[in-house]
Amino acid sequence: MHFNANDSILVNIVASALIVLVGTLIMKLVNRFFQARLQADNRGSYRAWTVATRNLVAAIVFMLLLGIWVSELKSVAISLAAFAAAMLLVGKELVMCFLGAFMRMVSRPFQLGDLVEIGPHAGEVIDMDVLSTTLVEVAPARQYTGFTVQVPNSMLLTTAVRNHSKAGGYALDMVRIPLPLGVDPDAVEADLLVAAREACAAFMDEAGRELRRYGDMRFVDLSQFEPRVVFDPVDAARYDAVVRFPVPIGSRLPVAQKIVRAYYRRSARAIEVSETRVSDAG
Repeated sequence: MHFNANDSILVNIVASALIVLVGTLIMKLVNRFFQARLQADNRGSYRAWTVATRNLVAAIVFMLLLGIWVSELKSVAISLAAFAAAMLLVGKELVMCFLGAFMRMVSRPFQLGDLVEIGPHAGEVIDMDVLSTTLVEVAPARQYTGFTVQVPNSMLLTTAVRNHSKAGGYALDMVRIPLPLGVDPDAVEADLLVAAREACAAFMDEAGRELRRYGDMRFVDLSQFEPRVVFDPVDAARYDAVVRFPVPIGSRLPVAQKIVRAYYRRSARAIEVSETRVSDAG
């Protein structure tokens, strides 16, 4: 029995379909395996294993498909120069995504589970592949929105990446308190420092050790990690008090809310005491 060219192509198509089917089945089994053993304390490690296994299976499938079709690709009547030109014109973004993935692999600006900002997009990294990076979106108010954002890897070549998890389990965060003109900045600073120190008291020592260790590794002075207040003029009728404080990466929102609530409670009590004195004097 002799096979002609059409029979060979049919065999290649069937073999390719079987390879893709087996790869998809393996990935579903891997996902089911890890999901059945998922617990709160191993979520990050299982996510990393799932992504690594998927990328490995995808690479093996790609190499097998390339081996099947390489003889057919050689017979395509197109010059290498023309093919390269066509790829640059038609697939520029695709090539940039591959280059961005390579740059991410070499420089490692972030890992799975890190809290990052890539251009206008901010969130926790939950998936990475050769074309995109997937984030669970975090709003400016430091709350998860429930949406996922797929950022093309080409943005890694042209956009700065801010990694909030690079210093380990702790970072320096800031919260702004708008103030009208006429408010005593010394009194505001004292109230905010009391509120920030109370909110950070439980982890202040550990945060200091982590931040100093990271600063020593990077030759950066992070010894001034304790809460600090500076004032930023916004316009002629308003200025902001900016509170900087150490915080665990996963607790930025609750700690910031503790500081804001404590400050406004102290301000409300001060106003109430002042009004009481005025009424008593009257």
